[in-house]
Amino acid sequence: MERRKLLNAFLATASLPAALTLTNAATAHASTLEAAGTTTKALERLRTTLDRIASDHMTPHCNPTDLTSRALAAWRDATALTRTRHDNIARVAQAHAAGLLAGFHTDAGNSYEAAAWFRHAFRASPDTDTSAWVRACATWAPLYRGDHERSIACAESAAGLASRRTPTGAFAYDQLARARAAAGDHAGARTALGTAENALVTTRDEADAPPSLIHYTHRQHATYAADTCARIGDTDIARAWLGAVRSTEHNAMNRALADLTEAECFHRDGRTDEAASYARACLQSVSPEHRNDVITGRARELATLFRDTADTASTRELRDYAATYSAAA
Repeated sequence: MERRKLLNAFLATASLPAALTLTNAATAHASTLEAAGTTTKALERLRTTLDRIASDHMTPHCNPTDLTSRALAAWRDATALTRTRHDNIARVAQAHAAGLLAGFHTDAGNSYEAAAWFRHAFRASPDTDTSAWVRACATWAPLYRGDHERSIACAESAAGLASRRTPTGAFAYDQLARARAAAGDHAGARTALGTAENALVTTRDEADAPPSLIHYTHRQHATYAADTCARIGDTDIARAWLGAVRSTEHNAMNRALADLTEAECFHRDGRTDEAASYARACLQSVSPEHRNDVITGRARELATLFRDTADTASTRELRDYAATYSAAA
């Protein structure tokens, strides 16, 4: 018994430094877990914020200035999290925030700022799906500027990275279809559009989610498919897609773009005078706060197309109106 007491006393004394070390390690580990839990909660809040911003952009009365301010705050939060978390989740959030900012600046016609934010998004992208999403977003500006070579290059890069069995793959191939259609490559546009549709069929559950700039859905596909089909002259198919768009679309910009797609359908059907009148009426119906460079670019593209086809009073009026559209009352 005495021997056991002595042994226990010796072990207690001998193991004191080790016990202190273990206690310190346990405390440090607990602090690490607490910090990790804090950053995980912060990341969850950030992802929720980004999803809300991306969804709010699709609502009827979104405020572009407010969205840009919120996206900038989200990007700062994401950047801070990348310094404390060494995984890809925070970097994906950072890339999404930068991509949203690039898109908002594209809408506003701030090409320099948009390009800078796209560079941030490219650098932050930690995986091929996020990189594909960023590159697909980057097709918008050159497409509406009429820079076909650049828009096709961006879209092909996105399509090359994206899996054909994901919503991002559908997004990338939809942008490729639009870019090819705008450049006059009708066969290539149809091929890309078919690939986009197949991608959404294989990911139906995800694609049926609420519309968002980050998570590609059937509603966005309908908008882009209508645009592609109108550009290549498949007007009956385009109008079928437009029916789906109008039954679900509430965003002012997207509804205006759908109306301009309808105008192109009139033109492709040989009713250019009617197309010009319809397009002008559509532009006039958009409230000034929702007029942006995307709508203006599309309007000017159509005005040039219609004017080159038929030199009439209606096409000249559309051309003159579109030339000063952003400032029009």
